[in-house]
Amino acid sequence: MKKNLYEWVEFDSFENRIAFRRFINWIIGEFDLYLKEELSELVVYFPRGYFTISEQENNNVDIKFKISIYSKSLKKGNYIKEKIDGILYHSKSTLNLKNKSQLLELNI
Repeated sequence: MKKNLYEWVEFDSFENRIAFRRFINWIIGEFDLYLKEELSELVVYFPRGYFTISEQENNNVDIKFKISIYSKSLKKGNYIKEKIDGILYHSKSTLNLKNKSQLLELNI
């Protein structure tokens, strides 16, 4: 009997490499108890699945990346996706707050 494999794919970008590396470090920290591989892409294995984060394009303006989640359990896959999305949202909002504070400092 063949088991279903659920897949989620998402594309996004950061303004610079520092912000992207911070996001990757936060992901690694959040999933520190899981088996990980970090070669050309980050691969994190969780019970009944794994996810990858890979850089897609690297130009001088944006760092584009792809998040892929593969899971045999729909519930676990959704849980992992929510955790990754939360870290991504927090990482981007922190970056936006930092940029706004730099703009405010310039206006003073």
